[in-house]
Amino acid sequence: MLRAKDGLEKMMLHYLSDNETMLSEKGVKTLNAYALRGYQLIQEYPLSQKPTSREEFLEAFHMAVQMYKRESLEG
Repeated sequence: MLRAKDGLEKMMLHYLSDNETMLSEKGVKTLNAYALRGYQLIQEYPLSQKPTSREEFLEAFHMAVQMYKRESLEG
């Protein structure tokens, strides 16, 4: 159990920092990569209209994730 805790702490230190964002350079790059991929998934999702409110965005995002899950299970 102690080794797992040490491993988790070591991994977290790669992503965290004491600066105002509390993210290291690697943490910022990783978060940006997730954001970019999420943006790409939304752009690829066939919407007749782009969401204009937070609620519409969350609904569209949920639908896109479900679609991609189905495609990955089928493919």
